[in-house]
Amino acid sequence: MPRAQKTPPAPAGLDSKSRALWRRLCLAMQAQGTWDLSDSLALERLVRSVEVGRLARARIAARAKRGADGAYLTRGSQGQLVQHPDLKTAREAERDAASYAADLLLSPRARAQYKLGLEHDDADDLGGDIDRALRLLKG
Repeated sequence: MPRAQKTPPAPAGLDSKSRALWRRLCLAMQAQGTWDLSDSLALERLVRSVEVGRLARARIAARAKRGADGAYLTRGSQGQLVQHPDLKTAREAERDAASYAADLLLSPRARAQYKLGLEHDDADDLGGDIDRALRLLKG
């Protein structure tokens, strides 16, 4: 197993959930032997994309609680019904995050393709953390 490295601090401007995700993903990449400090910018793009998608989905959910009419659709400039911009934002952010996760070998498919397995420790299932984080991307 690779020697554990110090986890770099999360980038400025991330909320608490995103800072926690940053730390979990850094630890996961260290555990699978793929972490390098040069990956910091790519990991930041991944975490920021997850955050943007999560916040857009939260706004959609808040509108849905007030009434389903405005959750996914809104009126366009000509009065026609159009997809709400938050839905497009969430989908694009989630798609971007999934792509960044694959680039960093953090998706189950990428790990399998490169035959990367995590050594599991009963006290800290990092592989499960990665998979749970990626499931959040899919809504």
